[in-house]
Amino acid sequence: MTFIDTLCTRISTNDDFLREYNALLKQSVLRHIGQPAPSTLDEGATQRLIQSAAILAQSSRAQWRHLAYRIGFASLSSADVLDGLHAASRLVLARLGNYPAIKFAFGGQQEPETLPETIFYEIVNRRDANTVKVGERSATLTDMQKLVWDGLTAGSSLALSAPTSAGKSFVLLGFIENLKRAKPRANIVYVVPSRALLSQVEGDLRNAAPDRAFEVTTVPIPPAPDVENTPLYVLTPERLQVLLQALPELSFDVVIVDEAHLIGESSRGVILHSVLQELESRREEVQFLFSSPHVRNPNTFGFVVGARDIRTIKTEDSPVAQNIVLLSGDAMESKSIGTSLWQGALTLPLGGFEAAIPVYNSQDRLIYAAWALGRGSQSLVYADGPATCEDMAMKIQALSRDPQVGEVAPAGPVSEETAATRAALSEFAKETVHSNYILADTVSSGIGFHYGRIPPLLRTAVETAFSDGHLEYIVCTSTLLQGVNLPARNIFMHNPHTGEDRPIEPVDFWNLAGRAGRLGKDFQGNVFLVDYDNWESAPLAGPKDERVRPSLERTLVDTPTELIDYIGDAGRPSGESPQLEAAFSKLLRDHRRGNLQQTLGRMPELAPETPDLVEQALKVADAKIKLDVSALEASPQISGFRQQELYDYMVKKIAKEGPDYLIPVHPSATFKDALDKLRPVFARVHKYLELKGGMHHRYWSQLGLRWMRGEPLPSIIEAAIKYHRGQGKKRSDRTVIREVLTDIERDLRFKYVNLLGCYCSILKEALVATGHKGHVQKVPALPLYLELGAASQTMIQFIGLGLSRHTSSRLAGLTINRDMDQRAAKTFLATINPQSAGLSPYVSSELRRVLVAA
Repeated sequence: MTFIDTLCTRISTNDDFLREYNALLKQSVLRHIGQPAPSTLDEGATQRLIQSAAILAQSSRAQWRHLAYRIGFASLSSADVLDGLHAASRLVLARLGNYPAIKFAFGGQQEPETLPETIFYEIVNRRDANTVKVGERSATLTDMQKLVWDGLTAGSSLALSAPTSAGKSFVLLGFIENLKRAKPRANIVYVVPSRALLSQVEGDLRNAAPDRAFEVTTVPIPPAPDVENTPLYVLTPERLQVLLQALPELSFDVVIVDEAHLIGESSRGVILHSVLQELESRREEVQFLFSSPHVRNPNTFGFVVGARDIRTIKTEDSPVAQNIVLLSGDAMESKSIGTSLWQGALTLPLGGFEAAIPVYNSQDRLIYAAWALGRGSQSLVYADGPATCEDMAMKIQALSRDPQVGEVAPAGPVSEETAATRAALSEFAKETVHSNYILADTVSSGIGFHYGRIPPLLRTAVETAFSDGHLEYIVCTSTLLQGVNLPARNIFMHNPHTGEDRPIEPVDFWNLAGRAGRLGKDFQGNVFLVDYDNWESAPLAGPKDERVRPSLERTLVDTPTELIDYIGDAGRPSGESPQLEAAFSKLLRDHRRGNLQQTLGRMPELAPETPDLVEQALKVADAKIKLDVSALEASPQISGFRQQELYDYMVKKIAKEGPDYLIPVHPSATFKDALDKLRPVFARVHKYLELKGGMHHRYWSQLGLRWMRGEPLPSIIEAAIKYHRGQGKKRSDRTVIREVLTDIERDLRFKYVNLLGCYCSILKEALVATGHKGHVQKVPALPLYLELGAASQTMIQFIGLGLSRHTSSRLAGLTINRDMDQRAAKTFLATINPQSAGLSPYVSSELRRVLVAA
């Protein structure tokens, strides 16, 4: 143990220190949650605490550094009456390397030269050591950010584990900007786990280079051959796989994998695993950066890409503290809500408050607490799903309008700017989704909601209004667990669930809790847990970090028998066991290429007998599957057995009916012609891939066609509402709207992208095999059109330039040219006058942003 650690141990176990620290902590937290907080510390106690903090801040241990940070910012409340406290607090925060907190505390002012000389130079020297150049500007980094910066700029591959609010994205964006300015033709791909994160990362990267130093695209299409700079790709694993298949010679210099721990998530984790190994095989010296929150074993990513020399950086330091506040009540004392601060093994009583109305159950207590404690700031309220999101937003809105509640705690005034922003956002919700979309009503009261199925431009508009302070609440789902950057002053939860109704795990809980506290706007954030003792899980009792196990490895280690049985059963429908299906598909391709032992050899926990058993099963399956490996690779989530059966059907059908029989027409053809050819396509993927019959193909083909033709979402939803009314079904507009959003985002843009992608790739193989190679070019790119919600080349170019589908559809309606190339698209966009074209403010703003970047 070092001398500093010995001192820290003595300080942190001293009874007097603990008593004074808890008094300071209680005062700080109560003030932050808006409750009365009389000062109980004298000047001597404050001096002793700040002196202790100056020592604790020099430790490398997270728990002591956390104590130092708490004291450093909390003691500032006494700075006006205690000489030297400003200097001491600045020194503590500088020793912690927490420059965002220093900037927030002192308004960006430089260190005054009136500081004692030793303190002045220690602070200045530490700041200078952490300052780097990003483009033409300077940025002062935290200690963790500086470690990452030094590693990346040295060309090292890194695996980073840091809390949600640690500022990982900031340093990544700065590194990318510098690299693209220095090497315009550097190939970089930024891999994100979901479409919800695509637009956010794309926007951040575009904002990082307002001078158009580099292009950013989220569309997996090859760059134009005449461009001087290669685009920076922001892609999901599925889109990256499409790009790699389209460009067999493409390799990347830098690969950034955000939320890399999701390599452990079911079938999508297998896809990420596959593309990472493909990227590594194409360029041996590729630089990887794996970024995750709370990962216990970040070195596991090195095994995935060949156990290369990957440097790991792991920190528990966060530049913002989180207060875990427990709220409790019962039906007998229906107006009393107790509060206490969780501190690990102990809780610190904070008192409580009286509700304006009786509150009888936990869910209502969550709603009331969010309204009572979250007003006047930015608060997130966690909901288990989209329907609950909407319900909770409506109930918070009802409280804000309730005169009985308002008499006790009246709402504050709303500025003209905020009122105008809310009104514009309300109209935009109607424009992008439907006139009866409930979000259009709730945002008018400052309450938004957020789930992954909301159109990206509307979701971004909600996030921006929230970040700018025009919305006080966002009720949200587990979309936040996939890295969406939406920090808030407060987070409210009761018995949260994730995924398929699973009680929240500790790691997911701490990932969510890390959103509490806005970097550069708060020293601390509040996480309010309602009736925690009644939760189905106990996340506070579990570890903050998790051991990541790639989904492919977990399948082979934990369920080898189930996998081998799956490989041996040619009658399993696609989609029945997605994780087993994706693992089988990848391992079969590796077997065909002679890479199976290499893949299995990178799994240190694999049982000795498993490789031989898997290889034997694959040999049997391989003998039954005649398709080329490149064909199998085009549909990595579809079983080779199902692909072979579809291929055999197509070969026979082409021989009998001719090549045009199976080829769908382009979605831009007349609606009837396109639908007549698309219905049987959906029926075939249901029959030969999913092994099911029925008439479901009639619904999905029509919805898919409308979506691919670029029809506005409100029109698609209105057609669904009229259909249900015509059938005499009593379905609320709210329910139909939500169902259509789900059908598009979850099914069309994921499930049917895979199924129709398989159909088109197998059809091309069958056409070539039957001597109709010339017909291959007639097969439309249905999976791309479904993914983007656009089939015209003009709309696709607009989306590739960074416009949302909504804006692209709106602007494409201003021209009859459906076949623009990128240059023509840029020229056309530059001619549009937003006012004369009748564009809404949000569409106009997005157009201006893209034109600046173009």
